[in-house]
Amino acid sequence: MATLYVLTGRMYDEIDGVLLREDVPEDFKNELRGYAKLRKKENPEEEPSIPFSTLRKLHSYLGTDGKPGMYLHQLMQGTEVFFPPLPKLERNPELVARLERLRAEQANREYQEMTKNVSNNIAGRSPLGQVGKELKSVQTQLMGVFNVFLTIAGAFVFGFMAMYYAGQSVTARVLCGLAFALIVAAADLYFLIKNDL
Repeated sequence: MATLYVLTGRMYDEIDGVLLREDVPEDFKNELRGYAKLRKKENPEEEPSIPFSTLRKLHSYLGTDGKPGMYLHQLMQGTEVFFPPLPKLERNPELVARLERLRAEQANREYQEMTKNVSNNIAGRSPLGQVGKELKSVQTQLMGVFNVFLTIAGAFVFGFMAMYYAGQSVTARVLCGLAFALIVAAADLYFLIKNDL
């Protein structure tokens, strides 16, 4: 595909000058006449353009009538490459419908992902609805603590009474009760930590 350039006023003037000359071949003049007619634009949105090969031919005829010719870059000054508009493609209705369906599914998935941790029953549910579960959990923990204190107290009483029946003094009874209580407390603490972890 030939490179096209937008026609400028300078190019139109040089085309008009070459058309008046006698030494230019008639077929090239006919080609230039077609471009000269483009000066009066019928469609203002459409840019008149000329191929680069025609510009080179036009340049070759510029300096041959006795006066110094113009350089090609001077002839092309102010022009730019012409890119013809791309044809507008019609979209397939089936593909458009499928694309819309996929977009809706994707939006729905994103919405579900955003709202997966949001409870939809907050407005209708009482804040006291979870109290039963919390009370059961607290009751279990309190029973465990009560059981630990009861076993420690029972171990103290066992050690104290064992020394009482052995006929020892009060100091020995208390020390023996504390020793048993500490041993049981250490064992209970070990099992509490082991079960919680």
